[in-house]
Amino acid sequence: MICMQITIRIFSFLGCFAILAGCANKDDILKVTFNSEIINRRVIEFSDIEKNQAFKHALEGNFQLIQGDNEIQSQVYFDPISKTYSLLTYPKIDNKLKIKLNPGIKSTAVFSPMVHAELWHKTGGKFIDKKYVSDKPLVEIDSVRVPFENSDNTFYFKYEGPGWESNKIAYRFYLDWRNAVDIFGKKTDEMVLENIGHDGSDNYHTMQDWGMDIFKVGKSLGIGSIGFWNGKSAERVAKTDSVICKIVAKGPLRATIQTNYYGWQTNDFKSNMTSYLSIDANSRLTKEILIFDKAPANICTGMIKDALAQQFKITNGEWTAVATWGKQSLNKDNLGLVVIAKNSSIVDFQTDSLNHVIILKPDNNHVSWFFGAAWELEPEGITTLNAFKKFIEQQLELLNRPDKVE
Repeated sequence: MICMQITIRIFSFLGCFAILAGCANKDDILKVTFNSEIINRRVIEFSDIEKNQAFKHALEGNFQLIQGDNEIQSQVYFDPISKTYSLLTYPKIDNKLKIKLNPGIKSTAVFSPMVHAELWHKTGGKFIDKKYVSDKPLVEIDSVRVPFENSDNTFYFKYEGPGWESNKIAYRFYLDWRNAVDIFGKKTDEMVLENIGHDGSDNYHTMQDWGMDIFKVGKSLGIGSIGFWNGKSAERVAKTDSVICKIVAKGPLRATIQTNYYGWQTNDFKSNMTSYLSIDANSRLTKEILIFDKAPANICTGMIKDALAQQFKITNGEWTAVATWGKQSLNKDNLGLVVIAKNSSIVDFQTDSLNHVIILKPDNNHVSWFFGAAWELEPEGITTLNAFKKFIEQQLELLNRPDKVE
């Protein structure tokens, strides 16, 4: 393995000459160490930036990030769990990399977003015979309390719930009693979700120029959905008192969706749970974080069990991946599914009639995992089992040896 140490100097107008003279304050120098040979571009995060005066202009949105002679993409991100701000960057990985933060200079560069999250619903109508009837167009919203009347196929939400995507792949989950994650395969690296589903049809189930819905969830866990292991099978989050969904961040480098489930019923136990789903630029993986007021035992996740797909596990260091590969897409293409969890949180592996299941133990009422998919028709897509295994091994390496930021 190689280690590339990257020095990022934060220049201010008043301190510029001192830095060039070699007299920079230690607080003005940040270091990133890339701990693996993996050179795929990825988001770099500088956390808790409000603690450093040098980032004042970044918090105000009045700054530039320069790599070499070019401005690079960035995002000031508010973490809804820690309640702190981070500066996200998307640099070219280079062992001679130098990045300057120019405060007080308004960015003029135009970048295409590399992630996106959204939630749309109908207004001005009412539920009639288990359908939401309205002649008004869909409206994009930042948050919603899910109506009690909403269920599957009521057509209240655009494509039945929130969606999120990277330049690699897109996902949605059903914001009703099913509460399962579905997959949109993409034949482009552009953002596509915003243009899907406005005509009220589900034509995304057939191949479009951008791709299609490539997954059949049915009664399964889909991919990476939240569940409860009752001893015999996995149950989704079906019974709740109320649900609130909020788009926390839309991008351009990280998108996050927060969903509060109040009164989730598992057997004779009720709990309040908050879910945070996040995806980063250039990643196929979604991170799921659950926080409970009091966690039930035997939280689980997993993926659909398909007769056309081969199931396997890969363990590396502190992490284990459970995955499937085969012609399990709705278009009969090769599709890989993976869920990655920390070994310390894994209680057991099980199967039921529908799912491959990972049973997890919350720690201090927290539990988390990653899930993702790879479709062979993506641009530069993964087309073989061996290539999919290599992709998973790379993700495990990055989790075990994360880029170090000081």
